[in-house]
Amino acid sequence: MLVGAYLVPVLALPAFLVIRGLSDVTRSFAGQYVNDRVETTGRATVLSAMAMVSGLAVVPFQLGSGVVSDVVSPLFALAVAGGVLIVGAAVILRWESPVVE
Repeated sequence: MLVGAYLVPVLALPAFLVIRGLSDVTRSFAGQYVNDRVETTGRATVLSAMAMVSGLAVVPFQLGSGVVSDVVSPLFALAVAGGVLIVGAAVILRWESPVVE
């Protein structure tokens, strides 16, 4: 969808809305997943550290997309971000399955 926004600019707004919705849902599921698997002692510390790491992880992407937006265009930066997310997800899935059966 993000790469499609570069080809069809009308897709940019729906792409942003879908990303925002998925981000909130994913963050909730991730917090619940960690909450269910961490012992009572130190649970707050683990959840706090997880929130800090996820907050810091977006900084390089925001800086990089800002540079790409300035050099080329915001839609191109959005398409590049979509490509990076797709490739990153594929690499993570090949590295280890997120669901253990």
